[in-house]
Amino acid sequence: MRFAFAILCVITLVGLCVAQELPVVICHRNSSDFSACLKRGMQDVWPRFIQGFTEIDFPRLEPLKNEHFQLSYNSGSINVDITIINTTTVGFAKTRILDVRPHFFDDGFQIEIDIHVPKLYTEGILKVKGNIGPLGLTINQGPFNLTITNIRVTCNMIGPVINDRWVVEHFYVNPQIGTMKVYFELFESKEINDLAVQFMNEYWPTYYRAVSSTVLDKIDEWLSELANRFSSRIPFSDAVPT
Repeated sequence: MRFAFAILCVITLVGLCVAQELPVVICHRNSSDFSACLKRGMQDVWPRFIQGFTEIDFPRLEPLKNEHFQLSYNSGSINVDITIINTTTVGFAKTRILDVRPHFFDDGFQIEIDIHVPKLYTEGILKVKGNIGPLGLTINQGPFNLTITNIRVTCNMIGPVINDRWVVEHFYVNPQIGTMKVYFELFESKEINDLAVQFMNEYWPTYYRAVSSTVLDKIDEWLSELANRFSSRIPFSDAVPT
């Protein structure tokens, strides 16, 4: 699901970079309501993002489909390789931009964006190898679904402006989740499978916190590269004019 959080943050960056190409209010950095203007602008163009941008190969968001996502984590009681296949996610249409905080410094720029999503639902195929706490898995594969609610994400993007292009050096993501409920079919025995599902639904906060730092470091690198594909498309002085 951190893939979904990452998509949310990339969307907001794309909104900043392509705002000049869409019929929205232009925000001037020297204005007294610059932050509020950015927030309104991003929220106003949100319905357009839901439809996707074929011209820049940006996917439709409702539903959001992803063919393949892989994650490996090895530390302490968690040693697992996870592959998620052919997922469909719904819920992005109700995303709200809560706050936008831009910061200009010397030859650089930083922007923090707070986002809220009431509910996301994802389903697809889950392939797991390894162990999560007491749950030992060989190579198990089966359908899964995941529901998370009250999602609040803070995106923090920072980097220098070079030759009138914003270079995103870091793209930090700080997701906070209200509730999470998962269901999967990974074991032949229904009793064992039900126990495993119950275990994960009870102890997910513990394992969520355990993998956060490692996963977020990897996401920072991946998102920074992805963000620069968009920020390099338009002069910084056009994206945030004086």
